Amino acid sequence: MTIVNGIGRPYTVYIDGKPHVFEEGAGVLHLSFPSGKHTVRASIEAPGGAVDYKGEFEIDGGSLLGGLFNKSATIINPDRTAVILYAKIGISKAGTPDAQYVYDDKSTVHVGEDIIQVPVADYYFSDKPDMASSWTGWRSHVDMLRLPPASMVAYIEGVTKRSDAVAYLNRLGRLNPSDRHVSMCAAHYLTPAEAERFFKMHLDTRPVQVPWHESYQNYLRSQPPSNTMDSHYRPLLAGADLDDGALLYVIARGIDRRDNYEVGELYRKALRAKKPCASAWLALASEAEDLLDFDLALVRLEKAEQSNVDTTGAGVDRIALLLALGRKDEALETVKRLRNENPFDFFAMAKYMHLLGYCGGSEEEKDAAINGYELAPDVEVSYRHRMDAVAVLEAAYCYGKGDSNGYVHNLQRIAETPWVMFNRALIRGDHRQARAVLDKSMADNFYNWLLLYIVACEHGDTVAAEQYFTLALEKMKRGMKGPRWTAESIEQTGDANPAVYIQSQYTPKVKRVLFCAFGWRFPARREAFFHWARRMNYEVEFPRLLLEQNMQCQNSFLWTVR
Repeated sequence: MTIVNGIGRPYTVYIDGKPHVFEEGAGVLHLSFPSGKHTVRASIEAPGGAVDYKGEFEIDGGSLLGGLFNKSATIINPDRTAVILYAKIGISKAGTPDAQYVYDDKSTVHVGEDIIQVPVADYYFSDKPDMASSWTGWRSHVDMLRLPPASMVAYIEGVTKRSDAVAYLNRLGRLNPSDRHVSMCAAHYLTPAEAERFFKMHLDTRPVQVPWHESYQNYLRSQPPSNTMDSHYRPLLAGADLDDGALLYVIARGIDRRDNYEVGELYRKALRAKKPCASAWLALASEAEDLLDFDLALVRLEKAEQSNVDTTGAGVDRIALLLALGRKDEALETVKRLRNENPFDFFAMAKYMHLLGYCGGSEEEKDAAINGYELAPDVEVSYRHRMDAVAVLEAAYCYGKGDSNGYVHNLQRIAETPWVMFNRALIRGDHRQARAVLDKSMADNFYNWLLLYIVACEHGDTVAAEQYFTLALEKMKRGMKGPRWTAESIEQTGDANPAVYIQSQYTPKVKRVLFCAFGWRFPARREAFFHWARRMNYEVEFPRLLLEQNMQCQNSFLWTVR
């Protein structure tokens, strides 16, 4: 029989009173037991209190013939977060460069079960058959799936039902609140009612679970107008333990930012507390980047990294800061390290392709990197999926080196998805086609409507431009506090001051598009807005080239579009 551990943390499982210990990172223990009934118990330590498990299983020795011909294996899943797959696997085009795994339609996935019975398999918690071998037919395979939370949730919903995916997330969140990948996944995947129940599990847990609060706050900022976050965090200030840096940090992050000085002081107190919270360095780095002080932002980011702060989803990016400072070769080396640490991370690979093109990398370097890249091994990958991935990487390289035509050419090879069609249409200057894409999807993001606006301005379509700007303001009014304030201010004053918006809470990535649009909208301030937009247009990916071209437009008629 086998015990599995889905959370990756050490804990002890007692079978018939005898301890069996999972070491750090261990996911599978294989054990032997005589036939008969056996008891299982475990107490899994977790923030907010231990999660206790008790169960019972039976090993059926049966008759001699039964033991030979009706074998099954027992799997114990005490934390109920391990996902077990029983599958029949074949290999298409075995022994050739195009070989890939194929699965029959009788695969079984076990989600949330504590006692699992599976047939004994040809490959039992071991590597799948070698695709280089030449063989036909099917082989049985049992394994524990190892996927990031977001991929696992999508997989579970696809093969079972959504309620199983939601329950899986809740179990993982209860046991692993410090894993920000779990809470970030919940923020994106769950409905508002589900998300409220999920995050409530650890809002009052002590010690403070910083990644949990960060994900909750990011989630609330993405929701319709509400004072929920400020009303939860501001009352904590009155009785806050000034020695608890983590508490001061999450309060600073959670209160209304109308007084940036108050927020900044709380971050500094979090660093000076008896129990300091180094995550405050990330917040101060983000603050410096928003104000375009990239040297200071990098210094603060490095202080966070030296304190081993997890910078995942922090909103401040070493690669972007190096690019802003003109240190593109260092940025390329950084993304190379990121690739080595995460060899199956497609986004890291795409970032590398952008930087390789931007830094003058050769076609040979590009081809070697793409040919050596593999998609995540635990997921069935179709030939179409592989070809789409290659086309995206080729497009990224072209865009990095400034080749918009090559970018569009490669995007034409990809299955039609909204972002592909939208980007293609914008680069071609076809804002009406891009608008048709937005009307079907991606319509809630004011950023996309501002991109439509600046392209319509560039092409002299004043009627469409006015529609797009109006729609962008409508989306802003339904969004987070920063965009809501922007929309209300513009409608009330009919103007925008670059000096005011430089201080705003938008990231430079968003601010560059906002400033480009404001340059078209307010001709008297165009030079100033375009100056700052160019300074913030340092990230290599789309829409960098689109904005460069747009702000170089010299047609005297178009420059008066209002």
